[in-house]
Amino acid sequence: MLHRVGATIISAIARRCARGPPVPTSALIRQLADEGMVNIVGGCCGTTPDHVRAIAARVEGMTPRIPPKRDRLTRWSGLEALVVRPDSNFLMIGERTNVTGSKKFAELVKAGDY
Repeated sequence: MLHRVGATIISAIARRCARGPPVPTSALIRQLADEGMVNIVGGCCGTTPDHVRAIAARVEGMTPRIPPKRDRLTRWSGLEALVVRPDSNFLMIGERTNVTGSKKFAELVKAGDY
């Protein structure tokens, strides 16, 4: 889940609250806070003052989530994760080719014309 790996602030915004009562909405927000998943809670333009008050009452006095400390390394993602560290050697990064995706491309690869 994002809260375990995200070294950033995470918010939980109640959206379209006006369609539902404040108590269930605030209970869901509280559950996220109890599980240490969020730093900021609130609502959107459709959130009524009653919803905002219910959310505020549910999370009052709670400690915000503390984002995990992460090293400041370059990270790339694709089919596999790649982390570039100070002790990493020369890295050559290129695209893989897919000869099954195009008959013309497959013919060019077979002919060595690339």
